[in-house]
Amino acid sequence: MDYKVLMQPEVLEIAKAVWLEHPSWAKDKRKGWALALGRIRKLLMEVRTEERRKERELHILESTVEEARNRIQQDDSIEAREEFEESLMTLRKKEQKRAEQLRRNCLITWLKEVDASSKYFFARLRAKHANEEMTTIEGDTGTIIEDQKDILEEIIAKRFAIRLKEMLPRLIDTQQIGFVAGRNIIDNILCLRLGQELAQTTDQEVIFVKLDFMKAYDRVAHGFLWATLAAMGMGEATITRIKGLVEDGRSEVHINGDFTEDILVGRGVRQGCPLAPLLFATMTTQPLMLALREEERIGNIQGLNIGGGRTLLHQLLVDDTGICITAVESQFNRLEEVIGEFEGASGACLNLQKSIMMQLRPRETPTWLEQSSCKVAEPGKHFLYMGVLTSSPIDEGAIAAEIVQKMMQKLKHWSNKLLSWPAKTILLKHVLAATPLYQLLSVGLCKDGLTTWKGCAGISYGGGMRKGTQNKLL
Repeated sequence: MDYKVLMQPEVLEIAKAVWLEHPSWAKDKRKGWALALGRIRKLLMEVRTEERRKERELHILESTVEEARNRIQQDDSIEAREEFEESLMTLRKKEQKRAEQLRRNCLITWLKEVDASSKYFFARLRAKHANEEMTTIEGDTGTIIEDQKDILEEIIAKRFAIRLKEMLPRLIDTQQIGFVAGRNIIDNILCLRLGQELAQTTDQEVIFVKLDFMKAYDRVAHGFLWATLAAMGMGEATITRIKGLVEDGRSEVHINGDFTEDILVGRGVRQGCPLAPLLFATMTTQPLMLALREEERIGNIQGLNIGGGRTLLHQLLVDDTGICITAVESQFNRLEEVIGEFEGASGACLNLQKSIMMQLRPRETPTWLEQSSCKVAEPGKHFLYMGVLTSSPIDEGAIAAEIVQKMMQKLKHWSNKLLSWPAKTILLKHVLAATPLYQLLSVGLCKDGLTTWKGCAGISYGGGMRKGTQNKLL
């Protein structure tokens, strides 16, 4: 056996395990170590000799099978065929026996079966490898996922997402709060609320436009995405790696119990991928925000003046976009052109059914605004913006009542249940905790609102809660 093979780290570790098995060898460590290596070397030589003998036998059998095949070609008789089949069967049995013998005589297998110390060593080695390798994962149908390609893609995409998140606060406009660390949805909601109050006190004629894009994740064009990444300073190698995770995706359509052939997906980002929200929510919407700022700089559009030379122009949560512009027809027409250019370049499509416009300072709706393709919110009628009810003029009492009503509906389901007082307390706390905090912060609860909250608690407790306990809980 080659000396290099003998001195491999794996062989040395096995020799160490054999040496530890014999305490008498430890008296003279140098001699004991030499004996252990000698034992391993002898075993390797025996295995190698056995392998050569088996190889010679197989070579002879292969020659016999080839001769029998040639005889069949010359004389296609029953005897020749029987001889060929018999020799072929013998060859296959020998091959199986050789494979079994090699497995049995394998160095690692032999030591695992014979030496107790080696068993312990390999048990520790397997435990170490178990932490380094991917374990088996069950799919949606309960079957084991054998192809690890998708798993590796998820791991690589997650790593890219972690590194990209560290850069986003420096790359993305502060008005985009979606998936950017350190930014909160309450900022955008309070900006709109304060903007409404400011527009009414300063008599500014401002329109708030809420935009919603249809199937936003599925429609983004890949070419637009790569161009945006390059314009933001991403390296070519990084963009190439991201392309490998996003491009060449394939989908199947499930129709009447059958699946169609693979369809190449030429646009969109896969939902569920760790990179998808960062690529779409931040990179894809960044050109739109820059275009709006450029139009404001030129003077084509103007946002809500909030003092100090600053304006409130746009707010974004992923694809949910809110834009404030002066109520002038020319500015509104220019805004439509900018959004149309963004749709043509990025592949996005505006959802007019979910988009809505609202005048921050209620007055008679201009004719040109009524004739637009986007619907106009009626005065006093509520609609959702970033998950919070809003209206013009602001009606905090009605908004608070709407929030409380949803909570009461949850509690009424449990009002007749035989729950103990501690259980009802836990239930009420969980219902309150399930209500997003930014909804409660967006309204100032008046006296009537607090009374409604007390009634909400009374429903949960069956009306038998004392006033002091009720106030303490609230």
